[in-house]
Amino acid sequence: MKAGMYALLVILLTSTALLIDCGAKRYTMKSSEEIFGTWVSDKSNPQKLTMHPDATWEEYIYQTDPAPSYKGIYEVVEKWKDVEGNIWYKEIVTDTFGLGKSGKTQELDRIDKSGRVWELVYNEMGQYDPDNFPKKIDPKHPNYRIYERAK
Repeated sequence: MKAGMYALLVILLTSTALLIDCGAKRYTMKSSEEIFGTWVSDKSNPQKLTMHPDATWEEYIYQTDPAPSYKGIYEVVEKWKDVEGNIWYKEIVTDTFGLGKSGKTQELDRIDKSGRVWELVYNEMGQYDPDNFPKKIDPKHPNYRIYERAK
């Protein structure tokens, strides 16, 4: 009886693992993503954002701050280029340091075809839901930000 229960448990766990693995395939970042680098804005708060190739980020309230006010990690779920040449990303962003520690958002990003302007909109996230990503970049959205690549 125990052997049968054990076998059933192994089958259920294996099936569950296969189902999870067969879910949506996530984007694998390349070493030269357009989003990498430092971005600044006088119109957004925080004013400075740095995206690192190791999937970490740092935000500075003011461009001149010597240390970040917030830190976190991000995962690119999807990337594409539209017909106008703009680069789009869908990201899951997690705060690991600062006031929003342990907060998560689902973000839609657009980097213009020149690679100099980054607009983003995000929604707060409970559990991952592919339908929770913003549907468009809307400057009137309360979680809209716009940055320029730092010189």
